[in-house]
Amino acid sequence: MTTSSADPRRRRLCTGRLGARDNSITLDADVRVHRRDGTALSADVYRPSGPGRHPVLVMRTPYDKRVAQSYWYAPPTWYAAQGFAVVVEDVRGRHRSDGEFVPLDNERDDGVDLVRWVVDQPWSDGWVGMYGYSYGGLLQLLTAGADGEVPIAAVVPALAPPGLGEGCLRTGGVAAASFTTTWAVQLDALRISRALREPSADRLTAQSLRWLVQNVPLDRLLDGATSASAAGWLREWLTVGSDSEYWRRPSHRVAYGNIKAPVLHVGGLYDTFRTGTFGHYTSLAEARPDHSANRLFVGPWTHHPLRASAPGLSAGTPPSIDDVQLEFFRTVREGGVPARPAVSVTILNSGDTWTAQSWPPADGVRHRWHLSSGGRANTATGDGILTEDPPPPAPPDHLVYDHGDPVPAAGGDDCGDPLLAGMGAADQCAPERRNDVLVYTSRPAAAERTFVGEANVEFFAVTDTRHSQWLVRLCLVNQAGRSVNLVEQVTRHRGERPGEPTRVAIALGPAGFRIHPGERLRLHVTQGASPRWSPLRDRDGRPAVTRSLVLHDPDHPSALELTRVP
Repeated sequence: MTTSSADPRRRRLCTGRLGARDNSITLDADVRVHRRDGTALSADVYRPSGPGRHPVLVMRTPYDKRVAQSYWYAPPTWYAAQGFAVVVEDVRGRHRSDGEFVPLDNERDDGVDLVRWVVDQPWSDGWVGMYGYSYGGLLQLLTAGADGEVPIAAVVPALAPPGLGEGCLRTGGVAAASFTTTWAVQLDALRISRALREPSADRLTAQSLRWLVQNVPLDRLLDGATSASAAGWLREWLTVGSDSEYWRRPSHRVAYGNIKAPVLHVGGLYDTFRTGTFGHYTSLAEARPDHSANRLFVGPWTHHPLRASAPGLSAGTPPSIDDVQLEFFRTVREGGVPARPAVSVTILNSGDTWTAQSWPPADGVRHRWHLSSGGRANTATGDGILTEDPPPPAPPDHLVYDHGDPVPAAGGDDCGDPLLAGMGAADQCAPERRNDVLVYTSRPAAAERTFVGEANVEFFAVTDTRHSQWLVRLCLVNQAGRSVNLVEQVTRHRGERPGEPTRVAIALGPAGFRIHPGERLRLHVTQGASPRWSPLRDRDGRPAVTRSLVLHDPDHPSALELTRVP
């Protein structure tokens, strides 16, 4: 049973009139809402002033309820001015909430307790929706999927990770170094001064982050843990493998089959959780046969949507996320079916939106481009090509990669500070000048084509070590010759025997873009992007140097595969 108490800090905000309507808002700050175990969490309640009951929107965040993720969303006062009460809560152990913060461990039960408390309040009419992005997006799905009846009417998880393991802190078995480090610092779980040997270094800079990634293995960062309690979960983050049961605990898994509320999934084509967002949508569609209210809306956003999107690739002007989710909440509240198509995906390089009733595209046609060269695909001035013809006999390409001198990240779908590792679409001129990047480019397109769906790459490699690490990046080259990244992915690969050909398959994930006449596709094959990904290390813990061959011939048909839609 949850109870609450509010301190005397009640005040009216936004006093004024909107047309003939009183637009004043009442804020009850730092309301203490007790959980089933007695722990008190702190919430701010915004509601239209005066008597009456209102539908309620709930956000739970580890990033300070006072901010309420207003770096993307409109502030809670805006939603209150639309007739909703808004409850924004610090999760357990964060900011003004009591208890110990352990990522995801208590979020399902804490979310259910808060929703049930909201339903019982005198200013609530019993209708509850949830919103929030990133960690807050995943919390909604965990809460909505709890066992038993959960009085949630609608949820809008945005840019939500699939969990904490694969697809979040790791991808393809490779640690997301810049994200893991910056998130641990943001959550007050890590101080970097000891690792940097600089007592005054309390803030990450681009220089210090790159130094950390290259010189300090992630498990050594524990030397800078702020407390024993933080060190427990941080140690798991930094040391356990992608296949560990730690990432699959019940508190980390979404029970899609239990979710009854309509869901609007919001994603970004340059978001680090791009694949996770599409995965949430398809998993929910599979779990409940009647998914008529299940919606997917994907824009050109990075994980910091207002800081960067797709410069150099026209994406039009997507509607405001506030307008999109407000329309969704109002439609569901009125008992209607959301008017938007089931799936809406921004098409990069076009300004258009692709819509359908399901994902992946049901009417798409798969196209393959084979990798080929004369044996010198290194750099954009090499002889690497992408061809839709069958692969001809050709010599392999040679790649030496020093993980101690890695290829710098240039844009992409990272999740740290964009000043540290880059985000979104970016000019690929710098990496394409490096000899440790193999570059394969198609002929200029003769006609306009639109590609939407899952992108995949497979190639055949020979390495001098059993373990190898590979990064593949798909780019679009405009008529002026500027190369801009579209999607990329990384994987840690283990071959059967060093020195023998092995097949490397990399799922680049969901993509949506258009290519115009005269433009070209381009594929990078390399082994890292720093400081985004942790380097491959040798047995002594030092950054490895790997020597590889990439094969592309009739017996080893290395290829890029995309889905073309009408």
